Amino acid sequence: MSEPCYAPVFERSSFLACLLNAISNVLVLLALLLLIALTFGSQRFICQLRQTLFRMRHCRDGNSDPRIDLNMDAYEWHVHDWRERYGKSAEWEQWMRDNRDRYIHAFNNARSAPDTLVIAFRYDTAPVAYNPPWASEAEHMGVLEAISEGCYIGYEFDFVFNGDTTTSYCNAIAGIPTNHSRTEGKTIYLYYEGIFIHEFGHVIGLPHHYDTDPEYGRGMHMPPGETLCLMDRRGNQLCSACRTALYIPLNVITARQWMLPYAISILVIRTEK
Repeated sequence: MSEPCYAPVFERSSFLACLLNAISNVLVLLALLLLIALTFGSQRFICQLRQTLFRMRHCRDGNSDPRIDLNMDAYEWHVHDWRERYGKSAEWEQWMRDNRDRYIHAFNNARSAPDTLVIAFRYDTAPVAYNPPWASEAEHMGVLEAISEGCYIGYEFDFVFNGDTTTSYCNAIAGIPTNHSRTEGKTIYLYYEGIFIHEFGHVIGLPHHYDTDPEYGRGMHMPPGETLCLMDRRGNQLCSACRTALYIPLNVITARQWMLPYAISILVIRTEK
């Protein structure tokens, strides 16, 4: 692992000062690139290059944090940013780094996810006998969208009844005969539809908080100070680790969140076997 390369601390500058600074730094950058080539990638000069680029990039804002390591990769940068943005602790940031292998897959998937997540929904063999019945499948799909967007805040879902399973982001098959909802690849098999938000977490890369089924709900593999998460089958929201991996804000309380338990209860009642 390379030595840290800390960002410079400097005051914010005016637009004109930043423009003049950028022009003058062109020669500095060229010189550093030449030195890096001549020294076969000296970490010292690579660090100076990153510090110069950081100063240019943040010239208008300045920087007061001497702890920013410019050698951090995209995942580490994001975790550090979420820590600063939402007031998390150094212990929390270190936990996220230590558990990188658990969340890097979801992090990468979130970065490449389309703006709208199309979910192709269909029934297993025959339509579920909902009680009371939905007025239309459009109403049904709308509630599923409300539940999903209430949990995955900032994501847009589009449930399409009998949609194209090839071009969809995810497929949902409802009404399977046994109480064994599961995810296989991008396809979710549902006994109770309310568990979709848990199973979708696996589609986008989130892991369980337990290692075996008998251990669910015990709060294993949780970030510091937390005990509840949808991926532990406890609570109807994601923990800070899952949210961070998916770029979901940690401090958002919206109407959709308040609506989530109600919407889930509707689906559970309507799909009760």
